[in-house]
Amino acid sequence: MTKDLDFNAHPKLFGGRVDAKLHHDDFHADMSQLNTLGMLHMLIYPEIFDSTLNGKLDYNLAKKSGSFNAKLTKGHFTKNQMLDLIKQYGKIDLYAETFLSTIASKIRQEKIYTNLDMRSNTSSIVGKNVYLNTKTKQVDATLDVNANNNPIKVTLKGNVSKPSVNVDASKLIERELKKEAGKQINNLIKGLF
Repeated sequence: MTKDLDFNAHPKLFGGRVDAKLHHDDFHADMSQLNTLGMLHMLIYPEIFDSTLNGKLDYNLAKKSGSFNAKLTKGHFTKNQMLDLIKQYGKIDLYAETFLSTIASKIRQEKIYTNLDMRSNTSSIVGKNVYLNTKTKQVDATLDVNANNNPIKVTLKGNVSKPSVNVDASKLIERELKKEAGKQINNLIKGLF
């Protein structure tokens, strides 16, 4: 434990402001109006989401654990493999969507577990227990994407800078097949009468 250590800082970063306080081993930061692209760039992570972040970080230096909670507004995706595949299978361009998002993360040393909820007027992206290892830069995430009422499951695994992306559009394909089968049956019935 770090005794008798108190430190306050109020820097302007990433287009916004951070109000931070370190008391002994406990670090707390209130973040307001931070640009996520700048943050991702500094952390050397892929710059795939541009938004304004307001959040709180609580972290114990001795235990190397804490929590991070944030709201992201005016969010837009930048070009990435996952959304290209969703556009191909889901028939919707999520690049054109504006997202309001919430993030709730638990930090355990280099392991971060995050619940993610992103919503636009027509779509959503939800991830439960999204795993990121900050030391090895490994990600393991299953995201439930609903793009304009088209359900798609996306799995991201591997190195965060170039993860393998698996898109499971089976529910979407099943729904489309049922719809087409219904049309064919209706046409057959109409042809009989």
